[in-house]
Amino acid sequence: MSFEICVQAYSEGKQFGLPLNEIFHLFGDYVSKISPVFWRVYYDAQNNCEIHVSVNDGSESEISSLTIHRPCSDIRLWTSLFEIMGLGHVVLYFPGSRALLRDKESLAHLPVDMVNTLGSNIVSNVEELRNELSVA
Repeated sequence: MSFEICVQAYSEGKQFGLPLNEIFHLFGDYVSKISPVFWRVYYDAQNNCEIHVSVNDGSESEISSLTIHRPCSDIRLWTSLFEIMGLGHVVLYFPGSRALLRDKESLAHLPVDMVNTLGSNIVSNVEELRNELSVA
């Protein structure tokens, strides 16, 4: 797929950091660190992608956002992303999508402008998350 997915976490309208090591390990044995800000996820020759990691200023252990470049369709990637969404008030979005969240409580933590611009949708499982691709 030729687009990018953005993953960010918010608290009371302000972006906050996610635990770098925990997120890295959620991709399992399929992820490798090319550099501190560039990861590669490789399941097989047809299912792989690259991840740009933005770290919080002054912190080597917190991520401010992830950008997944050309996400593959492998369910393991989408399972990892869904698990990341469970680490707090995490939003996932991509061109043409709504702001995707795992629970309604997280909606109150997003910036109002983001919700007004993108709209929002709650996804309860990995399949609902993947189905958002066909809606966008």
